[in-house]
Amino acid sequence: MPAEKSSSQPRRSTRVPSKRTTKAAVRPITTPPTASSSSSRKARDPQAYLDHLLTHSQSKLTNIDISDVLNYENFLRLSEDSRRELCTLLPPTAFTTFKPSLDSSHPGLRTQNERPGHSEEENDTKAVNVEERSPTTLDPTVFNNSFFLSGAMTFQDHVFTGWLSKRAKEEVMQYEQGVVDGSLHAEWKDEQWAREHTSGRQGRFSSIVDLVDLAKRSLLQEGDIVTYRRTFPSAGVTVEKELLVYKINPLSHAVDFLLQPGEIPHLPKELVVADPQPPRPPILTMEGIMSSTELEQGVLDVNKQVPPELLSTANTLSYNVGSGPQDTVVASRAAKAVSIWRWRDEVKADPGLQFHLDKGGRDMLGTVFYLMHRP
Repeated sequence: MPAEKSSSQPRRSTRVPSKRTTKAAVRPITTPPTASSSSSRKARDPQAYLDHLLTHSQSKLTNIDISDVLNYENFLRLSEDSRRELCTLLPPTAFTTFKPSLDSSHPGLRTQNERPGHSEEENDTKAVNVEERSPTTLDPTVFNNSFFLSGAMTFQDHVFTGWLSKRAKEEVMQYEQGVVDGSLHAEWKDEQWAREHTSGRQGRFSSIVDLVDLAKRSLLQEGDIVTYRRTFPSAGVTVEKELLVYKINPLSHAVDFLLQPGEIPHLPKELVVADPQPPRPPILTMEGIMSSTELEQGVLDVNKQVPPELLSTANTLSYNVGSGPQDTVVASRAAKAVSIWRWRDEVKADPGLQFHLDKGGRDMLGTVFYLMHRP
């Protein structure tokens, strides 16, 4: 049997301690909490709350049906001064006194008296419309109008996306100022479209053989004239050059061009007419050109107005506007600097007329960039 425990060994107490013994653990709150939250601050500052409501992306206005706020019932709950102020912000079509009229340039107005601005009756009507643009003449159905509701929901979207916030307005002002002083680049819509819609067939613009593609589609033919024109601000020059499509390889569709040497921009008259004579010096030949980028490089090599050290700067800094590869922007710029010109049928049959007309009487089909994206 186990030995009996000594009576002197301490025993574990099983008594539940009195609540009085835990009094020290209770810390009574002697002062009310400090109102430091943003909602409390807005509650104390009505203007700050209004700014939050109308501009913040987490505004309550973004989570409600806007027609529950902007309706005729709530309009009637406003003070008389507030209602009059809101009426000045609504268009004249929102009031029952509005009378549609034709503009003075409309052919339906036959007589002088019928022209708005000249008729005494019309002028009186305008005065009445201005004076009666008040809460009493407001059409209650304007708040249910589809145009009004569409504008209200657009406002909700702008608040939700943060476009009405102070920061967004400052960024817009900074961008506009940068465009004006030249420190930022305002991207043209076709540049953005090309970057966002580059197809798998085309891939990067540097690999596009756009002149070959146009030749396959008969948008570039023998006898056409190709013009190159581009301004290089860093070099302070504008390079212009006319090139004649002399031959197109039937298998590869690579293009051979004829052009004048140096800075001479225009082709001689004997080359711009139908059935021209074989080229003679000093006419130069560019052979096997497959893209507008290659054509541009050849033209600049012949022209020699843009120093090589400035050429790379112009191609890189002026046109690198996004996250795409640098050569994507360069190639798209080259394609927009090259235009294709072609005869009309009636002009092509008259060599005498061709000799006296610019470019032999050819009309422009469009830039390479445009023709590449034309359906």
